Amino acid sequence: MNNLPDPKALKILLKYDVLSPNSTSEEDFEYAKRAGLMFDPEIQTHKEALALAFQEATRATKAHVTSLFLASFSSNRLDWRAGLAAYAMMQSFPAHDFEPFSTENTHTCAVCCGAPKDNVRRSFLNSCRFIIGGLVGYNIYELAFNLQQHNLLQICEPTEEDFKIFSGILMALSAAEETANPTKVQKQLRLVKDFKSTEEQRQTLMTTLGYCSVLETEKHKG
Repeated sequence: MNNLPDPKALKILLKYDVLSPNSTSEEDFEYAKRAGLMFDPEIQTHKEALALAFQEATRATKAHVTSLFLASFSSNRLDWRAGLAAYAMMQSFPAHDFEPFSTENTHTCAVCCGAPKDNVRRSFLNSCRFIIGGLVGYNIYELAFNLQQHNLLQICEPTEEDFKIFSGILMALSAAEETANPTKVQKQLRLVKDFKSTEEQRQTLMTTLGYCSVLETEKHKG
């Protein structure tokens, strides 16, 4: 896969409704599937997803992930931005076997909150990469898929414009009052020059930066 998705397939993906999957015609689904943008749901076990996530995290490099993250700002390629959160989380993600949360809740892992088995809705997860530029569930199944897709992208070096936009974002975050809540801060980000974004995209970006410890303070680490 290169960094230029098929326009027709991307349009189909962006219109996909996970709550009404049949609203995407079989013909459109197969077209987007051949283009590598939509997928059949896949049953994965906790063990399989964990192994895939670690495999893809090992393949990923900091230079590749951060270059694409920065290059996403002037290009507005949200899928380029989506890999950083998963990559950052996997740097400290513990290898573990599924451990039931409690005797009453045996369907949730006490370590990662993942299910013992999941029907991974990969088309939905991929649409999130292109629409919000990040993760929605932060479970091991999503981390594995996100990194797998991100590793298919070719590296793209950020431009001077990318650095200007990201510097503006960091300056806006630095200027925020320590008592400001996330809603107030994300509203400030929309004022950053040349930073095109929706509220959900700004919230996702802040979450990503939080996982990278960019938003930590002396009082609130990590």
